[in-house]
This record gives sequence, structure tokens and C-alpha cells, in this order.
Amino acid sequence: MGFTYDLPDSGAVFNTLKALLLSKNENKLYEIIINSDFNLASYEQYSRNHGGGRWDAFAAIPTFALPVAKMGEIDDQMKNRLKSYLNDIIPPGAGYDVTDVVISPKLVSGEGDSISLEEDLAEITDNILDSTGISYPHDLYEKGKEMAEVYLYLYHIENTLRIFIEEKGNGNLEYTSGLKRNIQKKKVNEENNKWKSFKAGSDIFYLDFVELADLISNNWTIFKDDFPDLDWIKTKIKEMAQCRNAIAHNGYIGDHEKDLLRLYYNSILRQINMKY
Repeated sequence: MGFTYDLPDSGAVFNTLKALLLSKNENKLYEIIINSDFNLASYEQYSRNHGGGRWDAFAAIPTFALPVAKMGEIDDQMKNRLKSYLNDIIPPGAGYDVTDVVISPKLVSGEGDSISLEEDLAEITDNILDSTGISYPHDLYEKGKEMAEVYLYLYHIENTLRIFIEEKGNGNLEYTSGLKRNIQKKKVNEENNKWKSFKAGSDIFYLDFVELADLISNNWTIFKDDFPDLDWIKTKIKEMAQCRNAIAHNGYIGDHEKDLLRLYYNSILRQINMKY
């Protein structure tokens, strides 16, 4: 069977790579690339002429534009591991081999003296709140940073599942009437609030985390070979969604819930045997 020569979407590849790095405990590498601008391109030249590969596959060139502060933290061994992971991610039938990894500095706009929200919050906490008379517990700042890390972890869990469900469904997913209504409501809201930069894309990205369990349940014939039973995956999604909702509503979760998230995420990844 020949190759499709359809180059995978850069965003999907990057999201999958980040999830894979977390599952492999590649925390240092993850921290280096997390804020990079990623692009996957090909000049449609054979990989065998660009560092080696399958004789009839094209060379794929991934580029990571890193923040300047991270440029010195990545070495050749890390680049080789990135190359290996990316070759695992790109479907073999696509007809692309990653032969090298390009690292470049991320361009910085020269307009204004903008600072990050985190830097702005730190300045407010340290220099302004004390003078307002507001009884602001200073540990809230550290707890907020801690919950931001947990939310990032949940973000990857949630979107790993979305990608898996959508790819396994392969255009054959059936949505319940309730899910369809919720999707339509969010699309209308999106249309009425065009000032918002967030765009969901495909229908599955309009669903709440907990609704992914309902989607799997409604398409159980597609997913029954991927999980021990329906309750196994539904329970895990619903418990993780509770953690997500707690953080989204300015709550705090402790070490027990964090351990649960790690356990569930790794269990799901092993169960569906994904390459990330």
C-alpha cells in the first residue's frame, strides 16, 4: 500500500508531542518546548537524501521557535529524542520521516513594554494589595500557580482524549440529541461573541470534559475494544472533570487528587496504547 503523502497538522502533532513527553516523564524537555512556536513542514524531498529514512518517504522538518531564555537549555541528545518521538507520532502511512529537528529563537515583538499576566500579578501582589486594606492571603498567589500547573495537566488529559475519540471515530461518531443541543448553543454563543479569540473547531471541542464520557457511551461499539468496560472510562472521566471544575471555579485540589489525575491519565494512555 502506498503512502498518502498528507502531512499531519502541526497543531495536532505538537499537542500529541506534549502529551507524549508528559507520559514519558520527559519533564525537562516538556518545559523547554511548551511555550515554543511549532511548525511541521516538508520540501517534498526524499528523506534518504536528508539524513536517512525510508527510500520513498519525504523528509519532514519540524521547527521549534523557542523563547530566547530556553535556547541554551536544549542539546543534541534532546533534539534526537524529539526526532524519535515525532517519528513515533507521525502515522507511518503518511509517508514522512523526521530527519532533523530545527531550533530557532522565538521572535519578540518590539511594540510596547508588555509583561506577562503572571509578572503583572506578582507586582500587584507584592506592591499594591498591601496598600489597599484588602485582607488578601499571600499564599493564594502560590496556590494559584500550583493550580495553574494542575490545570495544564488536565488540559492535556482532556485534549488527548478528544484527539483519540475523534481519530478513532473516524467521522462515524454519533452525538445524542442532548450533546447536539449543547454544541449548537455554544456555536451560537461563539457567533454572537466574535470578539473572543477562542474557536473550538470540530464539534468534539465544543463538548465539556464530562460530556466526553457520554460521547464514548453513545458510540460504545467503536470504543469497546479500547477499555475494560464502559464504567471504567466513564468513572475516570467524571472524577477528573470534577477536579477540573473545582479549579475552574477558583477551588483548590490537594495531593490526593493530583495523584489520582496522574494515575488515571497514565492508565488511560496504557489502556488505549496510544503513541503519546
